[in-house]
Amino acid sequence: MGNQQPSLTDIELGWLCGIIDGEGCVYIYRRGGARIDYKPGIRVAMCCFDTIEYLSQLLHKADVPHHITTYKSSKEKNRQANKCITIEGQKRLLKILPWLTPHLITKKKQAAVVWQFCEERLKRWHRSEYSETQLALIEVASIMNKRGYQEEGSTTIRKE
Repeated sequence: MGNQQPSLTDIELGWLCGIIDGEGCVYIYRRGGARIDYKPGIRVAMCCFDTIEYLSQLLHKADVPHHITTYKSSKEKNRQANKCITIEGQKRLLKILPWLTPHLITKKKQAAVVWQFCEERLKRWHRSEYSETQLALIEVASIMNKRGYQEEGSTTIRKE
């Protein structure tokens, strides 16, 4: 049964990929505490609540568990509140990444790295130490999510 295609139309799948490419983040973050742990996820945050609500409806339709939070920036007093939708955890991501990744453009490589991390992690006991491969994938994901990241060989085109 595994990773079945979701019950989304091609237009809905394209829209979902566009939102994740444009406004989303595909990541692996470090959780501290007594034991260091890493958690993969996909997050989309914006101040347009209607867009987040529609995204949530599509994820429900595709049977992908997710969480929505509302927050207001503490840095700017007059700033509008934002909503954030997150999909976190290896099993949840392995449900969405196989059918989402081929259609992504901007976040395709990040999604592939996170997908590989999830597969590697689920091969072992969940409390086991991180393998060298897993730590390398975490490092690659971190580098790819840094602001201003560009692959080697890319150039900036400037208009005079």
